[in-house]
Amino acid sequence: MKRRRKVLYVTDHYREEVLLGVVDYARSRGWMLDASMRFRGDLPAEGRVDGIIVHGSNDRIERWLKNRPEVPVVHLGAVKSGVQGQVVEPDYEQAAQDAARHLLSLGLFNHAFLRSRSLPESKRLRSVFQKEIFPLNRVEMIDPDDDAGFSDRPTPPREQRVSRLVRMLGQMAKPVGVFADDDQLALDLMLACELMGLRVPQEVAILGCGNSQIEVAMAPSPLSSVDLNWRRVGRAGARVLSEMMEGRAASEPVKVGPLGVFARASTATMVTSNPMITRAIVHIRQHFAENLKSSELAKIAGMTERAFRAEFRCLVGHSPRTEIFKSRLAAANRLLRDTDLKLDAIALESGFGNARKLCEIFAQTYQLTPNSWRDKARGSN
Repeated sequence: MKRRRKVLYVTDHYREEVLLGVVDYARSRGWMLDASMRFRGDLPAEGRVDGIIVHGSNDRIERWLKNRPEVPVVHLGAVKSGVQGQVVEPDYEQAAQDAARHLLSLGLFNHAFLRSRSLPESKRLRSVFQKEIFPLNRVEMIDPDDDAGFSDRPTPPREQRVSRLVRMLGQMAKPVGVFADDDQLALDLMLACELMGLRVPQEVAILGCGNSQIEVAMAPSPLSSVDLNWRRVGRAGARVLSEMMEGRAASEPVKVGPLGVFARASTATMVTSNPMITRAIVHIRQHFAENLKSSELAKIAGMTERAFRAEFRCLVGHSPRTEIFKSRLAAANRLLRDTDLKLDAIALESGFGNARKLCEIFAQTYQLTPNSWRDKARGSN
């Protein structure tokens, strides 16, 4: 009987999506996977081990790894240079590009990047985001830990960080679209907006990074976020480790493409020169699944239906009906990529009504069935 490989999952912060991806692959290969460190933070006990998967790092983990130079190691996510082992990470550059294009699509003129000093990937996100935005608009950089007496602390107190964000927000031109390099930091910014009485998203549109379901659920206003595709990162990392355990040489760092922006209420805005048209657009993007009628939208805009249709097309570039369709299609895309819901449920949630209608829409738009589009969007490893 062939001996089962034993693999350790080592982490200093638990992200469920990553481990689920590792589990997907480990199950298919019959590995003995030890992920017990996620419960108490205790490093795995000594003993025979064929491979190690690491998500996150600190001095304690680095010292532990140095005592196992002969064991194949795969790191998931951005790491410091010179680490032992192979790296499999999200494509942070593509994530930053997706974030910039999403915020630009809102019609905002002011933008900012909210940086977390502790994240090694932050500089890469910032560089690409600034490059995408700068030709069209100015980008303000926000670092709530700079000059705040936190230079020697890995985790500054949240209350002081939020207080600093309040002061920084007060100096910024608005409305502004902010890309935070971490979902938790985006929540800090939401709290700062609440303390200042600033409306999200009308005055401050907030986009996080990671699409962590915990942070998304905790947000007072549903948080838009770039999904870094962590589950696929976990699967890809396990696949690379399998190749290393079979004797194949480690290759260059592997990048996994993000799933894109999952737009929710925190960026459900579009600024136009007519605030009443903007109000109607926000209503569409928040209530697209409902049976919206042009006459009702015209009332929200305080205009006659004829004048509303003409002004909307002039400022937005297409009709209210097209805007509703685009919002519904974007929602269907997100649900197909992010969930395992059946087609009838997705059609209902996105406003298309039933699976038959959803299939017709995808055939016309993509020349694919919804399930084929789902497989293509998720990719495979």
